[in-house]
Amino acid sequence: MDAAQCFLPVLSVSDSLIQWRHLLTVIQKPCTNIPFHDCSSMIGTNADLSVHLRRMYYQQTHKKDMVRLPVQSRDSTFADSVTVWASVAEASKTAMQIRYSLLPYMYTLFYLAHTTGSTVMRALAWVFPNDPTLAAIDNQFLLGPSLLITPALGQGMTEVQGVFPGVAQGTVWYDWYTQTAVVAQPGENVTIPAPLGHIPVFIRGGAVLPQQEALYTTSESRNSSWSLLCALSADGSATGQIYIDDGESIVPSATLLVDLTASNGSLYASARGTYNDTNSLANVTVMGVQSQPSSVTLNGQAVTNGVAYNSTSKVLSIKGLQNSTSEGAWAQDWILSWA
Repeated sequence: MDAAQCFLPVLSVSDSLIQWRHLLTVIQKPCTNIPFHDCSSMIGTNADLSVHLRRMYYQQTHKKDMVRLPVQSRDSTFADSVTVWASVAEASKTAMQIRYSLLPYMYTLFYLAHTTGSTVMRALAWVFPNDPTLAAIDNQFLLGPSLLITPALGQGMTEVQGVFPGVAQGTVWYDWYTQTAVVAQPGENVTIPAPLGHIPVFIRGGAVLPQQEALYTTSESRNSSWSLLCALSADGSATGQIYIDDGESIVPSATLLVDLTASNGSLYASARGTYNDTNSLANVTVMGVQSQPSSVTLNGQAVTNGVAYNSTSKVLSIKGLQNSTSEGAWAQDWILSWA
């Protein structure tokens, strides 16, 4: 358990028998005022449980606030069922890679839950309270304010129905995997492909998400280079925040808060605090850039290598910034501009 989680109330319904109907409760129960919810090690005890159910269960729980995979089933035939079937292992690996890359985002959510009382998993109606139709939505949830998860919850499902809240007010959603903007109408139930091994994830326009490398342990990930996903809103703006400490101390002696703001073709980073994070900034991805920039600069210096623009997806990718941030991504304030 990370340090920021130690002060949070916990609701545990783990180590229970798993059935298809339990997939829905994995979403419903955490969307309460209890930010730390453990239902991630539900297990099965008999051969009647399908490989599909196990695969879907592990995929879904990796998008939750807590994950504990069972090491031993009560029926030893299914000990460590993540690795019994190759398809289950592959689906879990894919989900874990996304989860581990987003640990800085989730760690910041837990910090905010501890300091402000906010929640980590959120019902759609909480984040968009002016839309009464969202009160009945119980098959989708938000991870923090910026990630929309729409999992398949039924046996044999290869597509799901989902809404994209806020589009009537101009909210933009981006597909996590393709990084393209979603086309949806207000209140529309959109058919979303969800083949086996794939969970639909969408990024809310107006968010800047921090990432680090998805390595073998959280310690290794925490000591890897940084990346930023900047999903621009309809007006070209976005904001984000990162909380950083040593990841181990219950009462950290030093902390760092990084504020990220995008507007008018620039992304600004400003840090405050005493924690010394020496990991460099490697990559920045900006979604929703409507035309190809003629130049990219970091603190006024031209960035000529590692810049790519996709005119179809409207994505600007900037890679290889390690040398320019070798003292640490947040050692000094910086401005990344494209025009």
